[in-house]
Amino acid sequence: GVNISEFTPENRFRYGAETRAKLGLKPDDTVAVFSGWEFRRKGLMQIIKAMPHIRDMKLLVLGGDNPQPYVEEARKLGVGGRVFFTGHVVDIPRYYAAADLMIFPTVYEPFGLVVTEAMASGLPVLVSRCAGAAELITDGRDGVLIDDPTDPEEISEKTNWLLGGGFAEKMGAE
Repeated sequence: GVNISEFTPENRFRYGAETRAKLGLKPDDTVAVFSGWEFRRKGLMQIIKAMPHIRDMKLLVLGGDNPQPYVEEARKLGVGGRVFFTGHVVDIPRYYAAADLMIFPTVYEPFGLVVTEAMASGLPVLVSRCAGAAELITDGRDGVLIDDPTDPEEISEKTNWLLGGGFAEKMGAE
């Protein structure tokens, strides 16, 4: 389960602005969060490849894996200034508080506690159907399911749909 006292939408008011400022993010930036070890298996490269096609979104990457290949790919695609690597963090609720959505296009994940933590924090989630936590999501209501986590085009289309239609806030509330 998730500690709903620790992971709560109220954290956005408590820590959101402070955490964004610490990271150099503006209050009106659209920020997605990705959290996990094993960046490759959990789909970070596909998010980075999708980013040139996602309107004005910044990406906050939490986790202790080697960022170098992802930094290089982001630079190559012209989105390096929009990707922020934090390394391992112990105060993850503060980082969720700074985000507007979570993207987790894993190719395999037995469950994915980060998904339920993000949802408890009031974030809409874009999650691969390959994550066990996808079973908890009603597609289009409280999250968006990604059919092919290896397809950056699908990730960008579904992210743009979520952000462009005003659905993010409604889904986060769900």
